[in-house]
Amino acid sequence: MDTVAPPFQSHLNVDALEHMLSACADREIVSMVRFGVHMHADVGEQIVIMPNLLSLYEGEGIDAATDALQDLIGRGWYAAHDFIPFAPWRAAPRGAVPRKDGGPARGIVDHGAPRTLLETVPEGEEVKSVNAASKEVLRPHEDKPTLGDAAHNGAVLKHIADVSGQPVFSIAFDFKYYFHQLWYAASQLPLMGMIMPEPGANGGASPRTGCYSEHVMAMGMHASSGYAQRFGNAILQAFCKRSALSLIHISR
Repeated sequence: MDTVAPPFQSHLNVDALEHMLSACADREIVSMVRFGVHMHADVGEQIVIMPNLLSLYEGEGIDAATDALQDLIGRGWYAAHDFIPFAPWRAAPRGAVPRKDGGPARGIVDHGAPRTLLETVPEGEEVKSVNAASKEVLRPHEDKPTLGDAAHNGAVLKHIADVSGQPVFSIAFDFKYYFHQLWYAASQLPLMGMIMPEPGANGGASPRTGCYSEHVMAMGMHASSGYAQRFGNAILQAFCKRSALSLIHISR
């Protein structure tokens, strides 16, 4: 397997992003934009297939999760396989949780499994979860801003704007597929497997199951939120720098 080439053609303009982030001090996240996300999870070379969570089979969760999976496959972000695609390979438990707005259940993955002692056969090697292995790596501290932080920063900016006679623009939006903008390095794909129902003829889940793998970063992985935040910080810093240079040019 080519562990350098991306698993699919990214919709992002990687060359432009690398140029825009050329001055970014976080070189690891810039490298991941080019070569893919690496979880640095040393779990050994094992084939581990874990059962899905019971929540996947409650209500319409199984049908909604199957339909959502097929949509992600259509986007090129997930892949379907006729058999186990890698050796070693790991299939993490999948589940579903209800949405606050009452829409279709949201699919989830538990990379913290197994949560009880599990050993391989016949060697008897302990199976370590991907999240547990990922936590053993030292990473930059992840700061999660609160509403209080936003109110404080907004008040400071508003005062500066009032003194200088400038407006303040506040932008907030929910990026549905934000984590999915970063894709996994090819070397990580053996860790990103799942066993899910194949689609039915009229949508929803069929009685048959198949092997699937995710190619983009998603929730459920311990390091995902930190990588996503660092990627967002890098883009925001580049945006602010460009805006500052534009203001200097205008003032001249």
